[in-house]
Amino acid sequence: MLKVEGLKEFTSALRKVSADLPRVVRRVNADIARQVAADAKSEAMGLPGRSKFAGLISSSAGQNFAAVRVSASHPAAGGWVFGSRRFRQFRSWIGNRADLTSDTYAVGPAIQKNLPRIEASYHARIGVALRKAFPKGSG
Repeated sequence: MLKVEGLKEFTSALRKVSADLPRVVRRVNADIARQVAADAKSEAMGLPGRSKFAGLISSSAGQNFAAVRVSASHPAAGGWVFGSRRFRQFRSWIGNRADLTSDTYAVGPAIQKNLPRIEASYHARIGVALRKAFPKGSG
């Protein structure tokens, strides 16, 4: 799951300004999650032994989060996508390390690749919503 620190508090404050602004944040989160999931699927397709799990990668989003999920419908999916500490047939568990650039995993590189786009999306689309809410500026 991609966490944006302070997003929950931010959307709570936006609700006080305009009922529309939290919906904008949710749409941005959904768009970001869809793009990262699509890139993660693409990454998985190119990794030996992992292409069969690409279809199990999906996106999820809400007002306070954007997530890339891996379906638990296949017992080995999580291990192939994220690694494992327990089972040796999988690579090492990626865990919650900050370095998500390992080429053995699909989700981490997709997040890393999209970080500039993620930041730009929040700035641009939330900025537009704020300018609509405050057409004369902050005062």
